[in-house]
Amino acid sequence: MLTFRDLKSFVTVIDSGSFSQAAQELALSQPTVSAHINALE
Repeated sequence: MLTFRDLKSFVTVIDSGSFSQAAQELALSQPTVSAHINALE
C-alpha cells in the first residue's frame, strides 16, 4: 500500500542522490529508508 511516508522517503532519496543522505535528512536509519522504498515495489 502506498503511504506518504514511503513517498517522502522516495523523493528524498531522489533529491539527495543517495540512501544514506536521505536517511540523514529524514532522521531515519538507512535500512528504514530502504524498507520504505521496497514497500513501493
